Amino acid sequence: MALDHIVHLNKDFYPNSGGGPTHIASLIVSMGNSNHIVVTDDTTGLVRKEDFTDNSKIIRFPNKISKNYSSNIRILQYLVDLFHEVRCVNEKIRYLKSGDYEILHVHGLGLYPCLKTLNKYFLFDIYNTILSFSRIDKAKVLTLHNLMITNKVVKKIYDNYFKQFKFIICVDESIYEYVRA
Repeated sequence: MALDHIVHLNKDFYPNSGGGPTHIASLIVSMGNSNHIVVTDDTTGLVRKEDFTDNSKIIRFPNKISKNYSSNIRILQYLVDLFHEVRCVNEKIRYLKSGDYEILHVHGLGLYPCLKTLNKYFLFDIYNTILSFSRIDKAKVLTLHNLMITNKVVKKIYDNYFKQFKFIICVDESIYEYVRA
């Protein structure tokens, strides 16, 4: 039995590069009887919506990130980038909440650097409040390709993700052991 619609969420989906996009493309091809939508950030000015294959399309949500902070305007640029991150996340969550699909498949934990930094300096867990998949009333699957826990803030973000997904696919035994613990 084929599912009608599957949404794949990947923070940085550029179809022709990387293991994550290759994995998603393989799933789309192997599940050719289903329709797929890839939801991703756009930091490069690519087309907002485009067909990817016969049974899939890509929807990009703008997320303008500054590459270099000038020392004179660092805090101002951080605030602008934070605004863009929050807007991008909110637009994606709104889209995912209202979409007509059966399964949300989240590929990896694409971290948002400005939100992550904000979490570091406040007692309130801003990151996990804004990026909450528990608000999406659909079947959800999380696939973890790597485990990049570099500090307590990132560990808290990962641990919160694990609580929001009933189904987690770990592609590595060390990830499985961490999630299981």
